[in-house]
Amino acid sequence: MFKDIRLYDTHCHLNSKILLNNFDEIVKICQRKKIILNCVGTNYEDSCIAINQAKKYPNLIKATIGIHPYEIKNCNVTKLEELYLSNKKYIVAWGEIGLDYYQNPTDEIIRQQKLFFTDQIKLANKYNLPIIVHVRDQKTKALDDCLELLKKHNKTSKILIHFFTGNKEICERIIACGYYVSLSGVVTFKNSKEINEAIDLIPLNHLLIETDAPYATPVPYRGEINKPYYLENIYEYLQKKLKNNDLWKILRENSLNFFGLK
Repeated sequence: MFKDIRLYDTHCHLNSKILLNNFDEIVKICQRKKIILNCVGTNYEDSCIAINQAKKYPNLIKATIGIHPYEIKNCNVTKLEELYLSNKKYIVAWGEIGLDYYQNPTDEIIRQQKLFFTDQIKLANKYNLPIIVHVRDQKTKALDDCLELLKKHNKTSKILIHFFTGNKEICERIIACGYYVSLSGVVTFKNSKEINEAIDLIPLNHLLIETDAPYATPVPYRGEINKPYYLENIYEYLQKKLKNNDLWKILRENSLNFFGLK
């Protein structure tokens, strides 16, 4: 099924309002460019949309479901589990889930974020699904808490740290845990020196790439709405930096293996 695929956008939000109107057009462009993608859930509603998009294009789109830390007030983990059981054929991961202290949350909100994160780690383990982890500001306590909870509660799931924004020290901590790292269009930004310095520390067999569309549009399209097919620009940047002509094959194999599509 995937032998003709060149690139895998492991994290985008085609279920977001800003991309929904052009959904079919975007998918056709991805198909022409031999790009498959994960449409990532952040709450119950957009997880449902991701699943429906995967049903419409099962050979091009895979769904993930999860409750983002900003969405915990509006979601029910049990309801999400029921959604998985009814649609597991189309779902390849649990996420994006994690911790986010960027808005200086209260101690009570942090406690709730940790509870939701822990419950979802356990559900991913229960159904042997890989986990896509959201942890914003990776130089802060959010990363410490995130790694602590994963160490304590994750027993079987493969872990992907989505949208890596750390430095060498942060990268070494993540890799030491055996986790995977996903790079986004941020690596192409002029002010991304620390991230670029860390890239060489990532083992090639633990590296994935993503757009996080419609966010974090890479150069030369920065300032526009991001699209999954801009993954080509992220790939080309990394290929030149790492000087590896077979990088696309490595990234494809990593992605298919991580999400259980081999």
